[in-house]
Parts: sequence; structure tokens; C-alpha cells
Amino acid sequence: MLSQAFTHLLTTHSTFCTQAQTHGREHTAVSLVQDYIHAHYDQSISIGQLSVLTQLHPAYLVRTFHATMGVPPHVYLIHVRVLAAKRLLLAGMDSGQVAVETGFADQSHLTRHFKRLVGVPPVRYVQKKVKNVQDIEC
Repeated sequence: MLSQAFTHLLTTHSTFCTQAQTHGREHTAVSLVQDYIHAHYDQSISIGQLSVLTQLHPAYLVRTFHATMGVPPHVYLIHVRVLAAKRLLLAGMDSGQVAVETGFADQSHLTRHFKRLVGVPPVRYVQKKVKNVQDIEC
């Protein structure tokens, strides 16, 4: 009974006991974060915002997301931004404008991440001088 009393006190009056309250909601939290990132990738997204959205402690949210998706939320956000940049570049938009539209700080920020993930800078990607395996449709 003493253990139950302490558990009740901690879960109702403590801000540090999120594990007991959130157990089992991890899959829903990851889905919420994914949906939020896809809807707001062009904005600055903090782990604090995602924590409030999911009602999970920030560190626990990052660990859960990483365990489920294989990358932390920030890396996932960069991937979503680069995918959006690819679409906009192929639609004919200027790379400077693409950087602004996809939430990157500037064109060099876009170019650095784009080149790391796609293998070529945005200009070369648009010119199609290099075949990209990611563009092959099955």
C-alpha cells in the first residue's frame, strides 16, 4: 500500500514522473511528430514544441523517435526539407528561393545538406548531369 501511495503522489504531483504516464503512447507520439514535421517543415521546429505536442519529456521523445525511425527528429526534419527542395527544384524554382521555402537558413545551408544527402549540389541535380538512384520510379 505504501508503494501505491508513493506512486499516486508522484504521478499526480510530480513533473518528473512522465514515464509512468506516457508508457504505451510512444507509437502515437512518433506519428504525431512525423505529421507535424511534414506539415511544418518550412518553419523552425524545436524539440520543446514537439515535447509539448506529444506530452513527452524532450529527452524521452528524442530517444523514442530515434529508436522507432532510426534518426532523431532534427535529422528527420532535414530529410523532409531536402525532399521538398528536390520537388521545388525540379519544378523550376531558383535554389535561393527553394532554401527560403523549405526552411533552410540560406542557400549555402540548403546546398550543404542537399549535397550530403543527394550526392550532388542542387544545380547539378537540376541539370540532370548525374543520374540519381532516388529519382528512378518503380
